[in-house]
Amino acid sequence: MSEETRGSASGPSLPDAPNLDWLRKQAKRRLAELRATSPDAKLADAQFDLAKQYGFPSWRALKSHIDSLTVDGRISYQNEFNRVNSPWVISSSGGERINTSVFLNYWWSSAKIQASRSHALSLGLDPFEVVYAGSEIGMYRFAQPYDPRAIFPEGAEPRTSWAFLSPPGMGRES
Repeated sequence: MSEETRGSASGPSLPDAPNLDWLRKQAKRRLAELRATSPDAKLADAQFDLAKQYGFPSWRALKSHIDSLTVDGRISYQNEFNRVNSPWVISSSGGERINTSVFLNYWWSSAKIQASRSHALSLGLDPFEVVYAGSEIGMYRFAQPYDPRAIFPEGAEPRTSWAFLSPPGMGRES
């Protein structure tokens, strides 16, 4: 694995082909370990601990890193669901479902949303269950630079699902 795909030089490296299923299983194993000494441990504690172990500041950062990897281990933000990242959802060898969905990072466009929908349908997948176009609410609040009509075109069927990401505590300011 290249240095580009490692979390930290001081901690253990991620395996050569990490995926979200592997990551979720690691978090559940870590939760079991934590509960051996602290029965009140939560999954979020295990996720945060795992992220720190691999040199990431948060679970979200680690998950985002793994989401951005191509099947050959390179980082390549696609900004759409396509043949490069669809093997993270459905295996190219037999059509077996590997993960439930893909979260598009924040540089999507109307054309990329439509292409994502078309690609999901071409694989026999429901684009509402598989493709989530992300909006970072913490960064832009409700003045998003994205036009929701890319997802919900006027007078037409919605194209994909829409996901909102907000940092903890957002909206609770005094």
